[in-house]
Amino acid sequence: MVRTVGQFYIALAGLPALYAEFIQIVGTMLVVGVSRRVRCMAVVGLVLFSRRSRV
Repeated sequence: MVRTVGQFYIALAGLPALYAEFIQIVGTMLVVGVSRRVRCMAVVGLVLFSRRSRV
């Protein structure tokens, strides 16, 4: 399961357009001001994404 998710994120990182769009959507949500729970989930997701892409 973890390996599959990691491969998905690696494949996603290989697509600059989708990656840029993902960051833009997350950035827009943060600017608009979503609930703390959604904001924390977005931060955790970005942290996990950065860790997996480095390895």
